[in-house]
Amino acid sequence: SSELLNLSDGNAAKKFRQHQRKHPSKLVMNEFATNVWVVEGSEPVQWYGHPYTIRMVVIRLIDHPNEDKPCAWIWSPIPITDALAQEVETKAGPVKYICSPNKIHHIFLKEWSDKFPDAIVYASPGLEKRE
Repeated sequence: SSELLNLSDGNAAKKFRQHQRKHPSKLVMNEFATNVWVVEGSEPVQWYGHPYTIRMVVIRLIDHPNEDKPCAWIWSPIPITDALAQEVETKAGPVKYICSPNKIHHIFLKEWSDKFPDAIVYASPGLEKRE
């Protein structure tokens, strides 16, 4: 679709899901470096009048002092699908850490934390007050 989806006026994840049902896309992990993948969103979204491409990074942590086996660290989560969640776990390991690096990369944070309730979530101060 060439029309930008406006996510700046609340209920962004819900609006994106409705759009995604009408315009399904396949999200694929693309290897960027050893144990690092980038997942590109299928199309740009509009955020306060500006088009943005959405993407997340998945890093496989191998020698992490708090883990006895490899695990996944998610940066800036994008819409989760069952297929994407399975691919992340297959390639990077169980999701143990989810990071929303600032107050505009939080839209899909809850979806990921609901899917992986044992993961530690890192977010910007004040994010818990946002809807």
